[in-house]
Amino acid sequence: GTVNTVDRMFVGFMGTGTLNMNGGALNIGGMFGIATGGTTAHGYVYLKGGTITAADFEMSTSTSGSALLDISGGVLIIDGNNVVLIDGYINSGKIIFTGTTGYLSVIYDPIADKTTVGVSIDMTKASSPVPANNAVDVMPDVNLSWIAGTGATLHKVYFGTTSPGTFRGDQTAT
Repeated sequence: GTVNTVDRMFVGFMGTGTLNMNGGALNIGGMFGIATGGTTAHGYVYLKGGTITAADFEMSTSTSGSALLDISGGVLIIDGNNVVLIDGYINSGKIIFTGTTGYLSVIYDPIADKTTVGVSIDMTKASSPVPANNAVDVMPDVNLSWIAGTGATLHKVYFGTTSPGTFRGDQTAT
């Protein structure tokens, strides 16, 4: 099913809370917070399927509380460019992937102005290009991005209307 909130939703606000999501849609009109609101807040979100969409996102940075977002399926979509924020949570172990196939991906789409956090399954080549293949009306100064192929340290960039297009150079970043 679908749950819509006009304002915000917190898991573990000034206490302990757990959200297990296996499917459906959770649309949050404001802040989606995990373990926020106090130094002893504990929030645990297990996203096994479905979609959580929020206008904003925050996890506790308190050392006495605990915040966890375990994405083994499904996606979290947040308004705006939140790649640095999400990468910080991943690097600190607050956002993890415990699935058996795939890996955690963080993609910012500048056209939709949304950051998507989810599981990517294709572990052999680069995927999820922004802008998407065959996109139209793309601004000429758009920032290009993609999910790196498994173990890739270099990507060959091609542009064109036919595959593979014209080679434009090597790129180490995504």
